[in-house]
Amino acid sequence: MPEKSFALEPGGTSRLGVSWRGGYKGLSVSCDGQPLASFDDPKELKKPHRVALPDGSTLDVQVASPFLSPGSCGAAPRWLSASPSR
Repeated sequence: MPEKSFALEPGGTSRLGVSWRGGYKGLSVSCDGQPLASFDDPKELKKPHRVALPDGSTLDVQVASPFLSPGSCGAAPRWLSASPSR
């Protein structure tokens, strides 16, 4: 199962974890190792889904192949590559 980690702030530590099976099936999102959300069907993520973070802020999660787009409410979304590492 591929897995990627991302920082929530520019230059920050990798706190956001994303894992999935082929074709982004079974995509799971975690923060600091705590599960936040999971999506069985990649079609669910054609439009953003708002997920609450432990600190009360929110994260919009969307798969726009081959990119994953987490962005916080009120801020410009950040586009993060979710393609497997080479």
